[in-house]
Amino acid sequence: MEKSNDYYDKLIAKRLSNNATQDELRELEEWKAGSGENRKLFQNSLKLWKVNPFWIPQEVINDDYGRISFRIIENIASQRKKQKIFLLFYKAAAILLIPLLIAFGWYYTRSVHDDRPVQYTEITAPEGQISKCTLADGTVVWLNSGTNIRYDNRYNEQNREVILDGEAYFRVSKSKTKSFSVLTNSVKMRVHGTSFNVSARKTSSAVETILEEGSVEIIPSNRKGRSVMIEPGDRAVYDIEKQKIRVEKVDTELYTAWHEGKFLFKDAPLSDIFKKLEQVYDVSIETEDASIGEIRLRGIFEYNHNIVDALYKIKMTTGLNYRIQGRTVNINYEKK
Repeated sequence: MEKSNDYYDKLIAKRLSNNATQDELRELEEWKAGSGENRKLFQNSLKLWKVNPFWIPQEVINDDYGRISFRIIENIASQRKKQKIFLLFYKAAAILLIPLLIAFGWYYTRSVHDDRPVQYTEITAPEGQISKCTLADGTVVWLNSGTNIRYDNRYNEQNREVILDGEAYFRVSKSKTKSFSVLTNSVKMRVHGTSFNVSARKTSSAVETILEEGSVEIIPSNRKGRSVMIEPGDRAVYDIEKQKIRVEKVDTELYTAWHEGKFLFKDAPLSDIFKKLEQVYDVSIETEDASIGEIRLRGIFEYNHNIVDALYKIKMTTGLNYRIQGRTVNINYEKK
């Protein structure tokens, strides 16, 4: 007795879903070998199966298969012979099922995407070095010595947020639909296409933001203080204890030149310069007299030189002596 096409439809389905027995597999191979049309039909079914990588319940397949089969057969039964009817059925079924499979694929993709665990990527600049990285959206970030940033696997999909501990310079890629945010231990910076610098170390009592281009809104994390929008050329300092933001106009290059490997000082006290050198070179600088820290200096230090070069420049400018013992630097007045 000749078996119907429905029988071989089910046999193909079992083969594709790995549910066929050895006898059924042999029977299917014999059927495929029977004609080129059978082989072509099997290949079309295989391609259709591979369109959707997700599992669809059998009852859904049976229901859709039955409805599509009924509509196609109803429309063409009076015009085609039996053999041509089933051939056309498979072609039409493939066309009609593809949108259905795409819809299921979209649904499952969204479901898997939304439910996946949050995973973080962390980037760190070693002590004494500057690191540079480019994020998925094209945003470029320079990390100062001892700084790290973190962002999760939804970055540039559901958000553009990075968590900062340390000092970083951002050149943010413009986006009309997604703002860019920097989260620190006390404030959030929300920006659009912008170049700016943020210093927010966990050990510091303040968060400092220097804006070169664009706009930045500074929002206290506890929502107690008011948010502030700053403009290019502004330096905003958020006092964590007082929960207040102070804004002033500055020469931004003095605060951002570090990302090019330079430190610029214009009439800066040595106490501030020593803090920078300690941060950059991971050393401790001690002075024998507090008045040394009040000496003011103008100059430039470069990262690609070691601390000895910086100390030598200070000595030649001020006449101070220095002595290095391990990771401690002692500064004193030149003895006559």
